[in-house]
Amino acid sequence: MNRMVRNLWIQALSGRGEAYRRLGIMFLRGPGARRNHMLAKLCLEKAALLGDQKGYWLYHKNYSRKLQVIDDCSYEEMCRDYHRAKNRKEKKMLRCYLKLGTAEQKRREKKIGL
Repeated sequence: MNRMVRNLWIQALSGRGEAYRRLGIMFLRGPGARRNHMLAKLCLEKAALLGDQKGYWLYHKNYSRKLQVIDDCSYEEMCRDYHRAKNRKEKKMLRCYLKLGTAEQKRREKKIGL
Protein backbone atom coordinates (compact mmCIF):
# COMPACT_ATOMS: atom_id res chain seq x y z
CA MET A 1 0.00 0.00 0.00
CA ASN A 2 1.48 3.32 -0.99
CA ARG A 3 1.80 6.28 1.35
CA MET A 4 -1.08 8.28 -0.15
CA VAL A 5 -3.54 5.39 0.22
CA ARG A 6 -2.37 4.73 3.77
CA ASN A 7 -2.84 8.42 4.67
CA LEU A 8 -6.33 8.41 3.16
CA TRP A 9 -7.26 5.37 5.26
CA ILE A 10 -5.98 7.08 8.39
CA GLN A 11 -8.02 10.21 7.59
CA ALA A 12 -11.09 8.16 6.72
CA LEU A 13 -10.95 6.11 9.88
CA SER A 14 -10.75 9.34 11.88
CA GLY A 15 -14.13 10.33 10.40
CA ARG A 16 -13.40 12.41 7.29
CA GLY A 17 -16.04 11.86 4.62
CA GLU A 18 -13.87 13.37 1.88
CA ALA A 19 -11.19 10.74 2.52
CA TYR A 20 -13.76 7.94 2.22
CA ARG A 21 -14.97 9.51 -1.04
CA ARG A 22 -11.45 9.69 -2.46
CA LEU A 23 -10.84 6.05 -1.47
CA GLY A 24 -14.15 5.07 -3.07
CA ILE A 25 -13.15 6.76 -6.32
CA MET A 26 -9.77 5.03 -6.27
CA PHE A 27 -11.40 1.62 -5.78
CA LEU A 28 -14.02 2.40 -8.43
CA ARG A 29 -11.62 3.61 -11.13
CA GLY A 30 -8.38 1.85 -10.28
CA PRO A 31 -5.63 4.51 -10.10
CA GLY A 32 -3.69 4.21 -6.85
CA ALA A 33 -5.48 1.01 -5.82
CA ARG A 34 -6.72 -2.18 -7.41
CA ARG A 35 -10.33 -1.96 -8.63
CA ASN A 36 -12.72 -3.33 -6.06
CA HIS A 37 -16.38 -2.42 -6.47
CA MET A 38 -17.39 -3.79 -3.07
CA LEU A 39 -14.86 -1.55 -1.28
CA ALA A 40 -15.78 1.37 -3.54
CA LYS A 41 -19.44 1.00 -2.58
CA LEU A 42 -18.62 0.75 1.14
CA CYS A 43 -16.34 3.80 1.05
CA LEU A 44 -18.80 5.94 -0.91
CA GLU A 45 -21.65 4.89 1.36
CA LYS A 46 -19.60 5.84 4.42
CA ALA A 47 -18.70 9.20 2.81
CA ALA A 48 -22.40 9.88 2.22
CA LEU A 49 -23.27 8.93 5.80
CA LEU A 50 -20.58 11.32 7.06
CA GLY A 51 -22.20 14.17 5.11
CA ASP A 52 -19.90 14.40 2.10
CA GLN A 53 -22.15 15.79 -0.68
CA LYS A 54 -20.01 14.53 -3.55
CA GLY A 55 -19.78 11.13 -1.87
CA TYR A 56 -23.58 11.05 -1.56
CA TRP A 57 -23.99 11.89 -5.22
CA LEU A 58 -21.36 9.36 -6.39
CA TYR A 59 -22.84 6.61 -4.23
CA HIS A 60 -26.35 7.09 -5.59
CA LYS A 61 -25.16 7.66 -9.16
CA ASN A 62 -23.31 4.35 -9.16
CA TYR A 63 -25.39 2.15 -6.87
CA SER A 64 -29.01 3.35 -6.77
CA ARG A 65 -30.11 2.96 -10.35
CA LYS A 66 -33.90 3.19 -10.81
CA LEU A 67 -34.47 3.46 -7.05
CA GLN A 68 -36.12 6.51 -5.56
CA VAL A 69 -33.28 8.33 -3.84
CA ILE A 70 -35.03 11.66 -3.31
CA ASP A 71 -38.62 11.95 -2.08
CA ASP A 72 -41.09 13.75 -4.35
CA CYS A 73 -41.42 16.91 -2.22
CA SER A 74 -37.65 17.36 -2.00
CA TYR A 75 -37.29 16.76 -5.74
CA GLU A 76 -39.90 19.44 -6.53
CA GLU A 77 -38.20 21.86 -4.13
CA MET A 78 -34.83 21.23 -5.79
CA CYS A 79 -36.44 21.92 -9.19
CA ARG A 80 -37.73 25.24 -7.93
CA ASP A 81 -34.34 26.07 -6.40
CA TYR A 82 -32.64 25.16 -9.68
CA HIS A 83 -34.85 27.54 -11.67
CA ARG A 84 -34.35 30.32 -9.09
CA ALA A 85 -30.58 29.85 -8.79
CA LYS A 86 -28.56 32.81 -9.97
CA ASN A 87 -25.01 31.43 -10.14
CA ARG A 88 -23.66 28.59 -12.26
CA LYS A 89 -22.04 26.71 -9.39
CA GLU A 90 -25.32 26.34 -7.53
CA LYS A 91 -27.15 25.32 -10.72
CA LYS A 92 -24.49 22.73 -11.53
CA MET A 93 -24.75 21.16 -8.07
CA LEU A 94 -28.54 21.04 -8.21
CA ARG A 95 -28.47 19.59 -11.73
CA CYS A 96 -26.36 16.68 -10.45
CA TYR A 97 -28.93 15.91 -7.75
CA LEU A 98 -31.84 16.28 -10.17
CA LYS A 99 -30.28 13.58 -12.34
CA LEU A 100 -30.81 11.17 -9.44
CA GLY A 101 -34.59 11.57 -9.76
CA THR A 102 -36.77 8.74 -11.01
CA ALA A 103 -38.28 8.78 -14.49
CA GLU A 104 -41.67 9.52 -12.90
CA GLN A 105 -40.28 12.51 -10.97
CA LYS A 106 -38.67 13.89 -14.13
CA ARG A 107 -41.92 13.40 -16.10
CA ARG A 108 -43.92 15.19 -13.39
CA GLU A 109 -41.43 18.06 -13.36
CA LYS A 110 -41.82 18.60 -17.10
CA LYS A 111 -45.60 18.27 -16.91
CA ILE A 112 -46.07 20.95 -14.25
CA GLY A 113 -43.27 23.11 -15.64
CA LEU A 114 -40.97 23.38 -12.61
